[in-house]
Amino acid sequence: MRHVDISRDEGGGDERCGDDISRDEGELPAVIASHLDAVRSGDPVAMADGYHRDAQLIRPDATHVGIDAIRAYFAGVTQRLGPGEVEFISARADFDGAVVVWRIQGGPAAGTSGSDSYRLEDRGGGPLIIEQTVRLDTPDF
Repeated sequence: MRHVDISRDEGGGDERCGDDISRDEGELPAVIASHLDAVRSGDPVAMADGYHRDAQLIRPDATHVGIDAIRAYFAGVTQRLGPGEVEFISARADFDGAVVVWRIQGGPAAGTSGSDSYRLEDRGGGPLIIEQTVRLDTPDF
């Protein structure tokens, strides 16, 4: 998986960061940036680290409620991706989270694309992901 620097440039503009991601205004919250790093690494345990114990991961075909269900979902994602990689096209912070646009390169899921909306909340101990909504532009993988 590719590592991409999504930090803000000194000029304040929106620059391309390699071929993998572009930033819009604002920086990504740390918990979301860490989640994207975990997706790049293919580590399903790390993918779930920033989720609240009562979080929801909403997909077109199912809603995964609670950290155990989310962990199980991410374990399945890495298996379904096989040798494929998630390429992050853009990431934009908003008032309570972020929106990330992605597509899958290589492997059995090549060409699948969509976006994820993340909602954060600080319930003590720092902000955590309490909701992730997946929208697909193509059939699911």
